[in-house]
Amino acid sequence: MTLDVQLMSNKQRGPLATHHARALGTFAPMMIRPIFILSLPRTGSTLLQRILGSHEAIGTASEPSFLLPLLYALRELGVHAEYEHRIMARGVRAFADDYLPNGVNTYLDAVHDLALRLYAEAAPAKPYFLDKTPRYHHIASDLLRLFPEGRFIFLWRHPLAIAASMIETFNSGRWNLDAFSADFFRGLPALVDTYRKGENRVASVRYEDLVTRPFEEIDRLLRYLELPADETVLTRFRELPMPNPEFWDPTGTRAYDRISLDPLNKWKQTMANPVRKAWCRRYLHSLGEERLAVMGYSLPALLAEVDAVRSDTKHVASDLAHAGTGAVRRSIRSRVVRAPFPLWRSAASRQPD
Repeated sequence: MTLDVQLMSNKQRGPLATHHARALGTFAPMMIRPIFILSLPRTGSTLLQRILGSHEAIGTASEPSFLLPLLYALRELGVHAEYEHRIMARGVRAFADDYLPNGVNTYLDAVHDLALRLYAEAAPAKPYFLDKTPRYHHIASDLLRLFPEGRFIFLWRHPLAIAASMIETFNSGRWNLDAFSADFFRGLPALVDTYRKGENRVASVRYEDLVTRPFEEIDRLLRYLELPADETVLTRFRELPMPNPEFWDPTGTRAYDRISLDPLNKWKQTMANPVRKAWCRRYLHSLGEERLAVMGYSLPALLAEVDAVRSDTKHVASDLAHAGTGAVRRSIRSRVVRAPFPLWRSAASRQPD
């Protein structure tokens, strides 16, 4: 199989590629194929990124993030900025509808081209570029439509392990989950629903499988990417250059220079008090049996794990206090950006159709 970088025709790039040839002047996007790891934060996405990014055919960078504002430019809700984001979004749509030859599709076409150009600049002579930006869960369905040539890897992890890692990583063990309600109660359901709709063209992997049988899982993902097997990536990943280290995993890259099973059960220590166990049960029920099954988990089994955790009283008082203030902050933020930040129930947490 050839991995030569070559020019890509409009026909190869799908229906959004009608008018983009002149959009960026003389630039013709290189045939660099984007790979997206789609997940919540704290799922082990940096580990997977570093392993795949060690393959000679794949370039990568920490968290490029730039597709978020470019796609949110078409959304009136979900952003607060000093320039009045809702008016800006209406202006972008009006400009596209009234002045561009194919309306919003022309704008999206230019976003597609710009992304490929930046990926190619960041990874010269590489046929693939891997973009791992955790908050892309907000635009996951848009990405599948925008990049018909793309490859998409959905990374799942035990939902309670994610929550525990949020607490430990970002607040030194103190309650902070209200700050991540958009991730938990909107992001994860959206990822599952997007995966179900695009199942015939995407791949998925569970963090637990990645660390317990890495050779099999990485080989499977490389076959999905149509790349030759390379077992050395499982040892070479720790040598991957890491500019702007503050945007890589702030704990795992320091704590683990090899694939480790240590994180698998650490969540039980973090989520041991009655307040946190109650949150765990309600969160699992909000996700529901069907969505958890799509991710590869059993609701009854996860609930049994929570019940088996021995309760203690550590952090109970501070959890209640932080949860109260967090609910107020969440409510204020919801009003400011005009988007819901649910705690237990919302349209996003209902079962899929």
